[in-house]
Amino acid sequence: MTRDRAVVRDRAVVWYHYRFTGDVENMNDTATAFGAAVLLAVILIYLILAALYESLIQPFIIMISMPLSLTGIMVALYLSGYTFSLFVMIGIILLLGMVGKNAILVVDFANRAIKEGKKIDDALLEAGEKRLRPILMTTFAMIGAMMPLAFGSGAGHEANAPMALAIIGGLLSSTVLTLLVVPAIYKFMYPMDAWLRKWYEKGTV
Repeated sequence: MTRDRAVVRDRAVVWYHYRFTGDVENMNDTATAFGAAVLLAVILIYLILAALYESLIQPFIIMISMPLSLTGIMVALYLSGYTFSLFVMIGIILLLGMVGKNAILVVDFANRAIKEGKKIDDALLEAGEKRLRPILMTTFAMIGAMMPLAFGSGAGHEANAPMALAIIGGLLSSTVLTLLVVPAIYKFMYPMDAWLRKWYEKGTV
């Protein structure tokens, strides 16, 4: 970061500038690299989901669960008193893959139910009912694995705890919000997805 200043000395203008270096400069470089890594991860996740579901819309429905985890991350860091650091960034990249699996379970079950002839509302209700237990089991298994890092002690605890707490908070918020938001987004965007499928699968609109 550079700042220019003009100072009048003995009727002459003297220019000088300064910039932050050291840890601040390293943190800025890290934040830039982190943004590029997250962008690349999101693009790759979208491409993989689009290929697996053969859809351009459904990956968006699944990936809507990713920003929902940010609420839990911020709350967990605020309550614990930790700051946003490099290890929290690593935890966020891990969460990008973790939180999507809840939405995948709901969307995949709803797709199968609709193919069996059920209405969208009935398919979503059945998906939420039948996939609630697997979602809770996988989420709490991940949270349990993070507990020793979050609340343990010893060498490296100050670095491990923020990452583990960010993961725990992100998993909790994304799990709760995914069960509410993803079905709503699915119901809203499924007609558009069906219209696009009619176009690129059969060649007619």
